[in-house]
Amino acid sequence: MQNRSFIIKILFFFILIVLAFLAFIFIFFFQNISDNVIAEQAKYLETYSHLMENGILEALEGGSPGNLQSFIDTHAEYIDSRITYIDRDGVVLADTEEDPAFMDNHSGRPEIKNALEGEVNYNIRFSNTLRKNMLYFAYPVRENNRITGVLRTSIFIEYVDLLITELKIQYLLIICFLVAASISAILIIYFNFKKEINRFSLISRKVSEGDFDISFSKTESSEIRELSKSFENMIIRIKTLIAELVSEKEEINSIISSIDEGIAVLDDKGNIVRVNRSFLSIFNTGTALGRPYWEIIRINEIMDLVKHSVTLEHRFIEVEFEKKILLCSISFLPARNERVLVFSDVTNLKNWETMKKELVTNVSHELGTPLTAIKGYLETLTEDETDGDKLKYLHIITRHTERLINIIKDLLTLSRLEEKKESDFDEQTDIREIFSNVIPLFQDRLEAKGLRLEYAIDPDLKSIKGDPFKLEQVFINLLDNAVKYTEKGEISITLSNEHDGITIMVKDTGIGIPGKDLDRIFERFYVVDKSRSRAGGGTGLGLSIVKHIILLHGGKISVDSKIGHGTAFTLFFPSSIN
Repeated sequence: MQNRSFIIKILFFFILIVLAFLAFIFIFFFQNISDNVIAEQAKYLETYSHLMENGILEALEGGSPGNLQSFIDTHAEYIDSRITYIDRDGVVLADTEEDPAFMDNHSGRPEIKNALEGEVNYNIRFSNTLRKNMLYFAYPVRENNRITGVLRTSIFIEYVDLLITELKIQYLLIICFLVAASISAILIIYFNFKKEINRFSLISRKVSEGDFDISFSKTESSEIRELSKSFENMIIRIKTLIAELVSEKEEINSIISSIDEGIAVLDDKGNIVRVNRSFLSIFNTGTALGRPYWEIIRINEIMDLVKHSVTLEHRFIEVEFEKKILLCSISFLPARNERVLVFSDVTNLKNWETMKKELVTNVSHELGTPLTAIKGYLETLTEDETDGDKLKYLHIITRHTERLINIIKDLLTLSRLEEKKESDFDEQTDIREIFSNVIPLFQDRLEAKGLRLEYAIDPDLKSIKGDPFKLEQVFINLLDNAVKYTEKGEISITLSNEHDGITIMVKDTGIGIPGKDLDRIFERFYVVDKSRSRAGGGTGLGLSIVKHIILLHGGKISVDSKIGHGTAFTLFFPSSIN
């Protein structure tokens, strides 16, 4: 049964339902036929008995049994049935089949008993006299509303059975015809439907094999015609989509192949399923598809990156491979359980950065010595000079010389910071102690400008691992800017605990920073108000140094400012550097 087609199963099931339904109708209907035929026969006998009632009474008035016998014999031949008359005592007075003198008393017969009580009734039972099943109908004969006897008519039940059998045969023939017609109609529908299904199956198989050049033959069935139209439209749509996908795939492959970055896609087992030319070039290999990535990328950091890629959203690492410096990123594709590795060869970029840093360092060192000497000579000239105009120019030269010296110092500091990567510091640093050392440095300037200094420090402030000198430089630079750009109001400092570190906020009520400049204030030499910065001796490198020191400690810095309402710098330092 399991190997049969779905349509055959439906056909078989439908035929069973039809047969079961017809069988139910046959049993129910034939039972009703039998009951109806018997009821109709009884009704006929009742009608005829009613017509005979007056004749029976007239025959009885004559006083001669022969008159009664002659009367019932005549009518028995007419209706083709046995007629018996029984008096009130159950004595048979006349019968068309037997001699009444030899017949038993009938008062105990069910139909006679009921009729003597005034009930018109019939009964089907075996006749001991005739030795056959009979249908007995008993009709009470009344004279002046008094029952004088019972007129019983009876017919052989074989006659009823014969009539029922004839009806059954007729109905069976009708049912057989209906069954044959139904099965024929079902088979015709089945074979037509199977033909269409086979046609659609063949078309589907061709489509699955990539053959879209299919013609649909016309069909007379409106339903199948509509289905064919929908199927044809679907195939056209699929063909269009596949063509678009192929085109997009070719375009993507062209783009991937032309990208300078090396790209490798790994499946869930770590095998390489897609690469581009740049990847093969970076790792000096001719083939990579189907091979485990560790056979080609023998870098421990990359293996760790792939191993933990499921828990990483997106991560970059810098690795070295055969004198190359590679920047690698990995992305996890959960839908296909694949990993995408992207390698950028930043060797030249790193070399340029190194050369730039060396140039800055060398130039700074080379300029530092003569500038220091110039400053010394300027101080000597200033001490000996009495001419006011000359002193004015000497002070201007001295101020610019000091600014150049400060710029060189900041450049050297920034260069040293850039050479370092995020570090692990062993020393626990108390930020409160650093602030207690820094605040006195600005006391005179705060009082001179009439500024208030407010601070709120968490009494249970966590300590962090860090370099106290560098952290002190961060807070000096931030407070220096706050004092420099605030003319009135206050400067507030807040130190609070977070669940994984501490947060520091330095806020002032100064002139504020325009929104367009907020994204650039941490760049080197970027100054919002150049005249104010130069007048205050600024180098334009302070905030850049601040950001580098914070990043060195694994922290973050953000700024929020509004013109005329002040600026707030928010710093976060983790409890432990990751």
